[in-house]
Amino acid sequence: NFAAVALADARARVKGIKFDTPTVTYASLNLAAAIFDNAYMALYTALGPAGFWHTSQMFNDDDFHLRLIKPAIGSLTVSVLTFLTTLAVRKRIPFKVAVWLNVALASVGPWIVLLWHKLLDFDEMWFPQFVFDADYAYTIPAPEIQGAFAALVAR
Repeated sequence: NFAAVALADARARVKGIKFDTPTVTYASLNLAAAIFDNAYMALYTALGPAGFWHTSQMFNDDDFHLRLIKPAIGSLTVSVLTFLTTLAVRKRIPFKVAVWLNVALASVGPWIVLLWHKLLDFDEMWFPQFVFDADYAYTIPAPEIQGAFAALVAR
């Protein structure tokens, strides 16, 4: 059975992982990033680009430019991680170097990209996209999402 074989293979691959500080730190940061990313993308999907970036742009017009740059930098970070892994697998760089660079980039890089606006202007809110403007007419653009949202609100 496929599921049993996949489970056995997964257990074999994680057999040597230790419960040490770097592993716990990396896993914790990864979990926090995954939860935040899902909340961020769910809100973006529900509100659409205009609604999602409205409050952010209202407080700081530079966020318009940042919202164009952040996805590109995030994508570049993932590409660099993939490239480092490829170099390590092909034995062009030591595997330990690739692992440490991967941990550093994957653990810290996305947070730097996400919070870049704080580096430019520390007085700006941490996550202005999650602050709602009571005077703005938010709309949910996709009909499928409108229906799902209406069902949630009706409960």
